[in-house]
Amino acid sequence: SNEDAICVDVASKIGEESMRYILARRHQFGGVNEIEAAFAIVKEEMRKGTCRNPRRLFNYLLTQKLNEKSKLER
Repeated sequence: SNEDAICVDVASKIGEESMRYILARRHQFGGVNEIEAAFAIVKEEMRKGTCRNPRRLFNYLLTQKLNEKSKLER
């Protein structure tokens, strides 16, 4: 699917070897919108030269979004 292709593309661009993390987040968010939003931030930071660890930043951004989501669902 198109969502699978997006996940594979993001994983390869941030140096993520396992798809498990990204696929789990896609499932938790019910789609790829948050993944694409986090990746857009990571891409911009990489372009500016301010991101030494794209995987870590990507994971951090998604974790923050999950925390916000769980607070809203309470």
